[in-house]
Amino acid sequence: METVELIVYLTISMIAGMMVIGFIATTDFDKTYSNFFKDKRPEFRKVDIEGFVSDAVIFWKDCGLGERNSSLILYVNGEGQINRTVIFDLVKKVNLCNTLQSAEEECGMGEHLDMPAPIELPRVVNLRCDSSTGKLIIS
Repeated sequence: METVELIVYLTISMIAGMMVIGFIATTDFDKTYSNFFKDKRPEFRKVDIEGFVSDAVIFWKDCGLGERNSSLILYVNGEGQINRTVIFDLVKKVNLCNTLQSAEEECGMGEHLDMPAPIELPRVVNLRCDSSTGKLIIS
C-alpha cells in the first residue's frame, strides 16, 4: 500500500512541478491543448478548373515528366465536369503542349495523360505520376 501511495504522490508532484515550470516559462496552455486535440481531417488545397490544370502541369514537371512516382490531392471547385478535352483545351490556350501531351487531343505527339472517366465537380481529385507507365493519372 505504501508503494501505491508513493507512486501517486510522485506522479502528482511531477505534474504540479511541470505546471509551475510551464507557468514560469510562459507556456501557452490553450495552444498546447488545441494542438493536442486538433481535428485530424486532412486539408486539401482548393482550386477552380483553371487552377487544377495549372497545378496538374506544374505537378507533371515536378515529377520529372513521369520519371518519379508522386501524388497530389486537390479539391476542385466548380460545376460541370473535367475531361480530357477540357484539360487539353486549357493546356493549348497557354501553349504548354510540349509539356503535357496528347496526340488524341491534337496537343503534342505523346500520350501523357491517363484519365479513365470524366470527373464530376466539385470533387477531391488525385493526381498521380506513375514511373512504370510514364503517365499522369487523374482519378
